[in-house]
Amino acid sequence: MTTKALEGIRVLDMTHVQSGPSAT
Repeated sequence: MTTKALEGIRVLDMTHVQSGPSAT
């Protein structure tokens, strides 16, 4: 459960960081 949650947050963070500079 903890690993899955951490993985989900990591994926969301990565997509957010990638989408941030790309969209700007």
